[in-house]
Amino acid sequence: MSFLASSRASTTPDYDSTRALPPMTASTRVALDEPLLTADDVAELLSIPRSSVYEYTRRQHNPLPSIPVGRHRRFHRSALEAWLTACQTAGRGGTLNR
Repeated sequence: MSFLASSRASTTPDYDSTRALPPMTASTRVALDEPLLTADDVAELLSIPRSSVYEYTRRQHNPLPSIPVGRHRRFHRSALEAWLTACQTAGRGGTLNR
């Protein structure tokens, strides 16, 4: 075995293909029957800056629902609509502020 091959072998993490994934339940499943929106898509729909979309996802109280996909965030339009409805009925005049 060459030096390069042996150094790669020692730094590559082992992957156990026999290890089972946890069982999926109704609460852990993500439906992909609707396309996922990007932060730019959400910003355009709400007519707000993209930075506000990310700020709303990080809020402690009533955060904008999002799905982490690697280092990205994706959004279901139906969850966005439900969030907006909840903000409108809970707040004064439908405000999205904290």
